[in-house]
Amino acid sequence: MRDPHRTPGFSADFGQRGAVSKGLKHFETTAVTQKGSHKFLGIIVDQFIKCKETTEKLVSELRSLGYIFRKLVKYSDLKTNKTAYYGYVYRKLKYEALAWGYSSKENIDKIFTKQKSIIRIMQTADKHASCREFFVSSKC
Repeated sequence: MRDPHRTPGFSADFGQRGAVSKGLKHFETTAVTQKGSHKFLGIIVDQFIKCKETTEKLVSELRSLGYIFRKLVKYSDLKTNKTAYYGYVYRKLKYEALAWGYSSKENIDKIFTKQKSIIRIMQTADKHASCREFFVSSKC
């Protein structure tokens, strides 16, 4: 039977007498701090799972990708643009969808606006042109 005064919580043998109790004492004195947000696999999640920081970062990255696509369109065809779109934009949106999917409607609208802007740039379409045909044909 285990003696609760000698081994509080669990019993283990690590080969060295007293190693377990030394580890417990270190754990008891270590302070655990709470952070407002945490970055995990590139996704920033805050304590209330609002993911505002992640969506702001994503909108900023999409804005930068829009600039890159403006330059790319001058030197490539639509097939190359679509390949770049799926490699950079679609991948990023799909990967971070779990984070920004829980965000507010306002933040989601910002993301979709930037996505549509990049699609219009790819197709060299007017600023107010519809993106519906692209979404239907590409099954995004």
